[in-house]
Amino acid sequence: MHRNRARRHVATRWLIALSTIAMTGPLSARDLVVEPSLSPKGLPSIRAELAGHDAFVKPEPFPSSRLDSEIEEVSLRTLSSKELSARKARRTADGGGTDLLDLEVTQTHFLNSVCPRPSTCPADCVEIEITWRETRPNPEGVILLFDGQVVGTVPGIPDDSLPGFNGTAIAGVAIQPGSHVFRIEDPNTGDSAEATIEILGEQPFTDPSSVSCTYGTVAINGSCPLLGDWKQAGVPPDEWELRVDGSFVGAIAASIPGASINGPPQGEHCLQVAGFLQDERGRYRGCLAESCCNLSCEDPGCLEPSGLKLCQLDYDNVNGHRMFIFWTSRDIYEQIEIVVNTRPIGTLLPIFDALTLSGFDSGNWQIGVRGDCGGGSFSLVNATNFTIERISPHRNPTTGTVECELDPDTRIGRVSWTNADPSGFIVVRVNRNPSDPQTLFEIDSILPGRSESAEIPNLTEDAIVRLSFVAQLPSGYYASFPIDCQPVAPPPPPERIMMRGLCGPGAAVTLGSAIFGLNHLFLAGPAPPCRAACDVNADGSFNLTDMIHLLGFLFTAGPGPVGWIDETGDGTADPTCEAVAAEADCETPPSLCSADA
Repeated sequence: MHRNRARRHVATRWLIALSTIAMTGPLSARDLVVEPSLSPKGLPSIRAELAGHDAFVKPEPFPSSRLDSEIEEVSLRTLSSKELSARKARRTADGGGTDLLDLEVTQTHFLNSVCPRPSTCPADCVEIEITWRETRPNPEGVILLFDGQVVGTVPGIPDDSLPGFNGTAIAGVAIQPGSHVFRIEDPNTGDSAEATIEILGEQPFTDPSSVSCTYGTVAINGSCPLLGDWKQAGVPPDEWELRVDGSFVGAIAASIPGASINGPPQGEHCLQVAGFLQDERGRYRGCLAESCCNLSCEDPGCLEPSGLKLCQLDYDNVNGHRMFIFWTSRDIYEQIEIVVNTRPIGTLLPIFDALTLSGFDSGNWQIGVRGDCGGGSFSLVNATNFTIERISPHRNPTTGTVECELDPDTRIGRVSWTNADPSGFIVVRVNRNPSDPQTLFEIDSILPGRSESAEIPNLTEDAIVRLSFVAQLPSGYYASFPIDCQPVAPPPPPERIMMRGLCGPGAAVTLGSAIFGLNHLFLAGPAPPCRAACDVNADGSFNLTDMIHLLGFLFTAGPGPVGWIDETGDGTADPTCEAVAAEADCETPPSLCSADA
């Protein structure tokens, strides 16, 4: 806790001192303005720290063992321990006293899949993985049914492996896109489980590309993490599944294009990344993209920052466009140097791993960072060529209107929208004091691209929330034109009013009002539409004295219902309405409350 406070304090001091940094000459018609920042929650530059498995071994090929299938043009194959490792790592059930638990059905190959296929799934077929948990001996195996038809029997797992996961993959041209039901049965006990999935012809998201791996900072004990980076353009999944040498090591949000994985020993290793999506249709996993590297864990000297990503955040052809840049620093840096078109323009303390640069003209730029390791030692520059656009290429991220609402009690702002063209992630920024021209929009959070709502704490009614929907194109990340909204408290519920004495469904206080009230009190007649209006003397109860009061007013010039006033000055109380509790059942039309009603 104390360290977090110190970090925030240093960051504040640095922001104040930033204006004293001397830029090495303008790079365009205007100077660039540097705004460093710490990674906000959900920022794609945040590396996922994933704990490795106890053993990392080379990946096995698709298992060759096949199971007999009773359906023509459908084949079964067993799943290896590597393929089942994702089930073990993602979730482990407690048993529960039954043999078959946690049935999951995942589509892993599609008609348009481009990744290598097992021999059981040729080019024109899909493959489905079915996994479950077994807790008791199962000598007769598990019967698998597809849409009510028996496919085959999967052997139970060995007794010494219980409880544990079992599974099979089913493939074949007979499995066509559409809604299908998979069922497993234990013939020994009668236990069963089933799951429905919408089998898709085309993969619902885009696979990762340009996967690369290296190793990170060497620890005192000589170990080093495996660092992975990749790109994703098009429709994003929900998350990335990560494997090292075929073993599942974890899953991270799709907005994070990189991971730091602890655990692999020194030597050659392969990182595999696959997209994963789960929605109301079912569970889907894409192709594994792979990169192999040697974790020598030797002191590499002053390595360059990794994971550099560039995003055009705003479009301003007058004052210059704004870029958002994020990377992963290394522990050995004393400073981070920002380089634009091969020229250093300023330095940041290594606590920062993101910044915005404003003032760019449209066109091609090279933007990068390098580490200053002290003693005159600098890393190589990690730079990327980027085309800065005049207008956003991501022009249709939402459909309809963006709704903003502020809870006046909790001061939480809620923003909701409907997505249109897919986004990789969504940047939520807030200007909490827009009346001050010196107050800037600050990044509050980064959301997955499939999100359609956001909550922002500690807002006031004058704050402005800005949404930027970011898509990854071949040349980099591009935000949409920003969408601003101002959360306001919802209007209070409409005031309910009543006219005391109007004890019935009529439009005026007459003898009928008194008869209606007496009928309810003594003859079990219908309940009045507004019980509070029947309390003519306003003593808090509805009884005979109220009806006597009303009859006295109507026929013997007695006082009017409590609360009526003489609006016309003729000496007679006029019908007058008053507010009642919001939960009351009274809805007297306001037109009845005028003096000439």
